[in-house]
Amino acid sequence: SHIFRGGKRDIWEGGHRVPFLVRWPAGIAEPGRSWDGPIGQVDLLATFVDLLDVTLPADAGEDSQSFLPVLIDPTADHQRLPLINHSMDGGFAITTGNWKLVLPHRSQATELYDLSTDPGETRDLAERHPQRVVQLQEQATDIVLNGRTTPGPVQANDTGYWEDLAWISKDTYILTGRDCRR
Repeated sequence: SHIFRGGKRDIWEGGHRVPFLVRWPAGIAEPGRSWDGPIGQVDLLATFVDLLDVTLPADAGEDSQSFLPVLIDPTADHQRLPLINHSMDGGFAITTGNWKLVLPHRSQATELYDLSTDPGETRDLAERHPQRVVQLQEQATDIVLNGRTTPGPVQANDTGYWEDLAWISKDTYILTGRDCRR
């Protein structure tokens, strides 16, 4: 059995923590090495764009961050911007560094985990680290309201407010102009 909680399409690490292998003999420095940092499938776009030395328009790949430096330089220090995950039932989580916040959704309470010491998500630290909860929730809110994780112009979301954004009030969403139906 594995240590990770959950399975495919849910919010837990077992739902989206998977190995990723790259074979690129002409480009990968020191083949056979490993790197344990987080990336998301969404990061493939920015990585390929970076590899091809082209520029993405400001309204494309708003959450995609290139990890090309890790491939071509074994000493690269790649720090992933906050990574948002979304489950099949509509729940959201944000991971920043070693910290992961599962955002409230329906009967799902807010939960906080330190993935460096608890990758199996067995010890909820939300009550012990309320400031961290607030910080991560604010980051998730900013990402939703700005329509992007990466730097660049604010992008409208492609829908109006939806109930899965339980930690953001409908008024806040609409008042900040993120409701594209206005």
